[in-house]
Amino acid sequence: MRRILAAFFARRAHVAGGVLATVAGALALLSMPVLAGQALDAARTGDAALVEWCAIAFLVAAAVEGTLRWTARRLLIGESRRAEEELKRAIERHVVRLPVTTIDAARTGDLLSRMSQDVELLRFVTGPLLLYGAQALVVVPGGLVLVFRSSTAVAIGAGLLFAVMAFGLRWLAPRIERRADAAQAALAKIAEHAAERAVAIRVVQAFHRFAAEDRAMKARAADLAERGYAVAKLQSLVDLLIHVSVELVVLLGLAVGAVEVAHGRSTPGALLEYWALLGVQLGPLMTLGFVFGGLPRAFAAGRRVEEMFDWPAETIRGSVLPQGHGRLSVRDLSWSHAGGSTPVLTRVSFELEPGTTLAIVGAVGSGKSTLLDLILRLREPPPGTIFLDGADVLGIAPKALRARFAVALQDPFLFSDSIAANVRLGADDADVAAASADAGLAPDLLAMPDGLATVVGERGVTLSGGQRQRVALARALASGRPVLVLDDTMSAVDHATESRILANLRARHLADRTAVVVTHRLSAARDADRILVLDGGRVAGFGTHAELVASCPTYATTWRRQREHDALESGPEGAP
Repeated sequence: MRRILAAFFARRAHVAGGVLATVAGALALLSMPVLAGQALDAARTGDAALVEWCAIAFLVAAAVEGTLRWTARRLLIGESRRAEEELKRAIERHVVRLPVTTIDAARTGDLLSRMSQDVELLRFVTGPLLLYGAQALVVVPGGLVLVFRSSTAVAIGAGLLFAVMAFGLRWLAPRIERRADAAQAALAKIAEHAAERAVAIRVVQAFHRFAAEDRAMKARAADLAERGYAVAKLQSLVDLLIHVSVELVVLLGLAVGAVEVAHGRSTPGALLEYWALLGVQLGPLMTLGFVFGGLPRAFAAGRRVEEMFDWPAETIRGSVLPQGHGRLSVRDLSWSHAGGSTPVLTRVSFELEPGTTLAIVGAVGSGKSTLLDLILRLREPPPGTIFLDGADVLGIAPKALRARFAVALQDPFLFSDSIAANVRLGADDADVAAASADAGLAPDLLAMPDGLATVVGERGVTLSGGQRQRVALARALASGRPVLVLDDTMSAVDHATESRILANLRARHLADRTAVVVTHRLSAARDADRILVLDGGRVAGFGTHAELVASCPTYATTWRRQREHDALESGPEGAP
């Protein structure tokens, strides 16, 4: 809550101007019933000059009130939209700095709901609340004071009725807030379900899970409807309470006013003034129902937004700037997930000199990707276990550390932009065409009408898996950073394309760069300077291809099986 309020009040002159315009507009609004009543009494007494003056003053007051209301809305609602935008930006800055473990544990739909729907609800406590609240605080008490001039009994009765209404609203507010909190959580579940199914639409269609998905969505929608109905029931009580209070005040005023006019203790002009004052107060009173209905929902949304900011951001500690060309050392590294009893990695050690290539191989679940996450400090390694150019990575700020690494992942993320823009992400001045050619994209680009300008769609949906991987590889190559990290980047390309890409890498990119290549194909690892074999999170072998074939049973067995598989795929011509 404090964040959006701080953003809203950052431009105090605009907020103050909006409040002053609201108050002045409310005073102009209150003057209009008084002028109407005076005009009626003046007409009864034949005072034409006073009637003319009241008519002109009424028109001026109406014009002033309309202008001030427009100004107030422009200032206050405009500032609330700006504060909403700033809060969304702050949330985005915070989310992108959250640790990978936090993001993995979070639900995408819940994040989207907090960042959109909750922030929109939270905006209510800024401009709308000030606009409607200030108007009601001036018009309702001011109207009662003016009514008091005409009839003390009516003013006291109206004041008592409004006091009862305020007590009822105060009783309902926390109950609406609790139910609104539950409704927002149910909405987040629907958003999460929809986001997940949108990504998994091919799986849903392939397995014909339409009925099951329909039932799941109906269950979540029914839960949201039930919780929303619970909020609506209390909100209807708010509206009912306000309407009944207003109607009772109207009846009281009409009854007392008619009696006083009939007995000559009041004038028709005073009765018209009273009636008009009630009409003027009706709008702000109805708005109070909107305010009291919206405030609890805004408070509930505010708690959910603040919970996001309570999630600890990635540790930024570290001021060391590594000096060197990419010497990488891993020393006796053991690591397990928080709360996990089984270690993912156990006593892993290796040294990698600048300009050398390390291939990491192993079965699924052997810890290859986790090792890369720790090297990149996407997950926090233990102190004194991973060093870059002699500096502990924990002593290097994450931004400075990752500026040394160019990364391409097995399941790459592409933005809904052109291929060139996705490759250029690695460096603004990148040679996009050369990097794309070295990543094996040249034949594909020739087949595309727009070449590098081809828009890939959301997440690169218009490209094949192999094309997406090669765009990510081109992005890494274009960055020119000293350490190249490839996480099974060519798993979706055929052997011939893989061979061409590896030849390009060795010829133009690996001579002066340190490279860490995770792969399940030993054909891609055999020419590396060193190969690290992981088995169940432990080092099963470390050395060159020839050394491991001779000394590491795990590697030798895998190599033999892959050669046999490749021979079967290539047919009689490719058999030895």
